[in-house]
Amino acid sequence: MVINKIPSPLLKIYSKGLSVFMLVLFFGSLLYAGQAEDFYKEAVSYFESKNYQKAALFFEAALKEDPGNAAIEKNLSLSYCMLAQLDAKEKVWHEAIEYYKRALGYNPQDSKIRKNLAVCLANKAQDNFQKGRTNTAIFDLKEALKYDPSNATFYALLADCYYRTEDFANAEKFLKKGLEVKPQSQLLKAKLEKIKKDEAIEKNYRKKRLGRFLVKYEGTEQKDFGKKTLSALRQVHSKINWTLNYHPKEPITTILYTEEKYRNAAGYPDWSGGAYDGKIRVRLSDYLKGEDQLKKILAHEYTHAVIYRVTSGNCPYWLNEGLAQLQEPQGGINRNELKLLKELNKSDKLIPLSSLNKRHVTASTSSGIALLYIQSKSLTEYVLERFFLRRVRSVLQRLGEGIKPEEAIQEEFDISTDELEKKWKQWLKRQ
Repeated sequence: MVINKIPSPLLKIYSKGLSVFMLVLFFGSLLYAGQAEDFYKEAVSYFESKNYQKAALFFEAALKEDPGNAAIEKNLSLSYCMLAQLDAKEKVWHEAIEYYKRALGYNPQDSKIRKNLAVCLANKAQDNFQKGRTNTAIFDLKEALKYDPSNATFYALLADCYYRTEDFANAEKFLKKGLEVKPQSQLLKAKLEKIKKDEAIEKNYRKKRLGRFLVKYEGTEQKDFGKKTLSALRQVHSKINWTLNYHPKEPITTILYTEEKYRNAAGYPDWSGGAYDGKIRVRLSDYLKGEDQLKKILAHEYTHAVIYRVTSGNCPYWLNEGLAQLQEPQGGINRNELKLLKELNKSDKLIPLSSLNKRHVTASTSSGIALLYIQSKSLTEYVLERFFLRRVRSVLQRLGEGIKPEEAIQEEFDISTDELEKKWKQWLKRQ
């Protein structure tokens, strides 16, 4: 079960939040005629034809001939801003950041440049956060705040980073700073409340780390459960990492709860075997059901954790839940599930794929929830059988680049989602 609740709502800032610079050139008198003026005129011509790369080169050449000329400096800054805008539109954040820094060097008092630079740094940080490079994200966010300390969104994302690393003190610190900037923010207030709640619940928890895994449990009496969790994670993670072609670079936290604390941690439903919301959360009661049940739950939730990092949280529900179930030991469709799907297919009562293509889907009844899972698993089985694992991995990679599920499927499977749904239903009839 994958949940998108606080913390980690994945605050998207995107390039549409960038200020748009007016396409106005600053014409000033050149102190020196000759080559500087020729370079300047050439640069203006390139700028007006939207060839900002060459415009910047010729403005640089003009400035070399006429150092300190304010008109040239402002136009050069503007050229770099336009190059940054183009890269930001394509989400090539590191290039956009470099161009904005160059622009700022020639026009250091321009607040728009500073804000846009900060937004690009925050977007780069968010990408790193989603891909599990949390320490890099923290570095970029702190730099973003140097350029624009008035953006509450930056504080929220920085708090998410510290929360993931189990640094509750810094998470609280930056949420409070964010509330100083935006006192009425319900998001920041909810995050702060959540962290304080988790702190209270996990007050007496202990930690045990092994490789890429960190397990938290309550008191010495749960020490054996912590060891079993680490052992189970080590047994299931290699296959999942290979299947999804991804190896986490930072520790993934797993927290063990009593029944009551599992519900209180984030209001997780009783029917869920586990949950992933940036951390894996499991109930101690499931340990009493045997080692196989423990491996099943951990394999499922660990798969969600890896998919989240591969796709930057941009995975459709059916593929996310389908892959998670198929990574469980003996996780394929069973006879009863297949019978149900065939009956619903015959009566045209299956859930439309357009509904399952969203990131988060829910149902109001237990039977509805069961169908969401079963249908997702069957559709994913079909996709793996028809298009093979290599192309499914490619879809996940494209999703991680931020494109829509419909576009990723069309590109990698060479089929529309409507046609995919039709082919899957035909396949179901033959099973």
